[in-house]
Amino acid sequence: MKVTHIVSPDSVPVLPLRNGIRRAFVAARILSVRASRRQCIRSFRHLEWAFSSGFKRVFPAVSRCVPTAFHFFHAPARDILFRPSPPRRPAMTDGRIEPLPALPLSARLAQRLAWITPGATAPGGLPPGQRRQAEFQAGRRLAAQLLASLDAPVTQVGVAEDRSPIWPDGFVGSISHSRRLVGVAVARRRDVRAIGIDIEAIADASAVEAIESICMRPEERHFDAGALTRAEFATLLFSAKEAFYKCMQPLTRVAFDFPDVTITRIDPAAQRLELRLLRAATAEFGPGHLFQCGYRSAQGHVYTALEIGH
Repeated sequence: MKVTHIVSPDSVPVLPLRNGIRRAFVAARILSVRASRRQCIRSFRHLEWAFSSGFKRVFPAVSRCVPTAFHFFHAPARDILFRPSPPRRPAMTDGRIEPLPALPLSARLAQRLAWITPGATAPGGLPPGQRRQAEFQAGRRLAAQLLASLDAPVTQVGVAEDRSPIWPDGFVGSISHSRRLVGVAVARRRDVRAIGIDIEAIADASAVEAIESICMRPEERHFDAGALTRAEFATLLFSAKEAFYKCMQPLTRVAFDFPDVTITRIDPAAQRLELRLLRAATAEFGPGHLFQCGYRSAQGHVYTALEIGH
């Protein structure tokens, strides 16, 4: 039997590839008593890699965290952790068929949300590998269209080793997608320094437990989220921290951990929340620095966006 070892871009330990099945175990702090800090999912990059690249396949029966580690076989981990629960429609969507919202970004950015090709998302549609490719291509197509609308001489978006986008010179942007939706935001670098957007389906019960265990600080577990349900708040928190990472990592080259930033305030009327940085990143972005993150909700999804101007 041929065995090929696979290692993530950030050295998250991954077990060998056997008979086409990629199996990954990530030791989480609360799931493995003996797990060291280095063995935990230490940064947004680790979890982003885990969702987009590392945990490729999951057996249908294995759809939740087990006591010692995360076990993934046969489907993207993102599909397991962030799938909407069919029997219950989250209160944030209010049971209505809502139009796709605009991302909460300023007018100086070009942006678009769109449905991914139905064949890529319908039950029994494309196989997992082809579906992920369809999601990837949908994001790149939207990015090319937005770059063209900004008169970019080059509209092709490159791909880094960790599969993050490489934007043409003079432009910044961010891409995010769920199984059903894709979103892109692009701006000229002279107008905006950094952008981060994220799209997440409302988390189910097992995903909520994982988010609370790995992504939340102790004070966030007791945060007064107002009318938001536990699942809605957990999804919003995760999405906001993902948007923060996507925005700030390219700007500072710092691999932030989930505990490095905390939610301090949520304004449902304005659909904005405040994030406070708790560690030193650069001379400009130090402990106590506040970031304003917008959010929207529709179609069983949460959308978050963060931009850094000049």
